[in-house]
Amino acid sequence: MAALSNSPSEIITQLLIDLSLATDAGTWPVFADFAPESPDNLISIFTTPSRLQGKDHVVGDVAEHNGFQVSVRSSSFSPGDQKARTIADSFDSLKSQEVTYDGSSYILSSITRRTGILNPTRNVEDSRRNLFTFNCTTTIRQTS
Repeated sequence: MAALSNSPSEIITQLLIDLSLATDAGTWPVFADFAPESPDNLISIFTTPSRLQGKDHVVGDVAEHNGFQVSVRSSSFSPGDQKARTIADSFDSLKSQEVTYDGSSYILSSITRRTGILNPTRNVEDSRRNLFTFNCTTTIRQTS
């Protein structure tokens, strides 16, 4: 599989904006591979290790499932839990979505959640904020 011009986290960040689940500024801003100290309510997408899923017998490409983690931080439990579940539900039903980021176009065939929504400590260390996370994989094909 060919290298992508952008990281999976950047592409998923743009996907969330395209699906109106996040913004680039304002309510529920989304960040790629970064979580600033403020605002309290935000979404971060982190690139995680990929999984290799066999070889295409026709073309010979190895199918790479790009890994990423969704992290939803909130000042109180309910809004963060609800936002994380809305994103997870949207990913569960996603099929063949085109995303354009920084002049490059990509096709995401589907997104597979690898974990449920986790909130093991309920609070972000040294704060009263909540953190909800879940891990996913997706296939991303660059088209231009």
